[in-house]
Amino acid sequence: MTAFGSFHLSRRLLPAAVLAGAGLALAGCFGSSEPGTAPANTPLGQFMRGSVAEPQEVDPNLYKPIVGCPPISIRQGTETHVIFRGGKPGDPNASGFQATLTTTARECFLEGDQIRIRVGASGRLLAGRKGGGGAMTLPVRVAVVKDGESAVYSKLHSVPVTLTPPEAGVTWHLVDEGVLVPSEGTLRIFVGFDDGGKGGKPQDGVVTVDVQ
Repeated sequence: MTAFGSFHLSRRLLPAAVLAGAGLALAGCFGSSEPGTAPANTPLGQFMRGSVAEPQEVDPNLYKPIVGCPPISIRQGTETHVIFRGGKPGDPNASGFQATLTTTARECFLEGDQIRIRVGASGRLLAGRKGGGGAMTLPVRVAVVKDGESAVYSKLHSVPVTLTPPEAGVTWHLVDEGVLVPSEGTLRIFVGFDDGGKGGKPQDGVVTVDVQ
């Protein structure tokens, strides 16, 4: 090979050699570690993370196994709640407010041999002919039934809602984060309005009735 050819070959090999040397020097500056690793609290780890702050532990909940959530539905006949005024249940002219339950959602997490379920529900509150405005509570029940028979969880929530004129309607929301049930058996989640057994009887001129 001519000297001229050797000169060009050396120029081609030089960048690779320089990079390899620089890599060794960098590793020497940051301290040695196992091949392919850079502990987070070492200088090299800090360099790779772009921060000298103490490394934070990852929340183990992020790596919990994904759980298949039980199905959720609105119990038939409990999707509407009407508040009558004047002690006239069933009279459309005496309807004060009408609430509807339209949307449900759930999230599930495994906790040992139990399932933690986060249940959400929402809907609308509309003013009726005798409505107007004001603050009220909506009775919403969340229940989990096992094998179609026994309730393993049941809670009646009082959801505060305020309707301010001239608004004719407002959206309400509920989140129940306290559902913890055994993971065995066939589970199903139900959500619906529950008048607490009032049965349409007038109380202080206001009657709450679940429309069937």
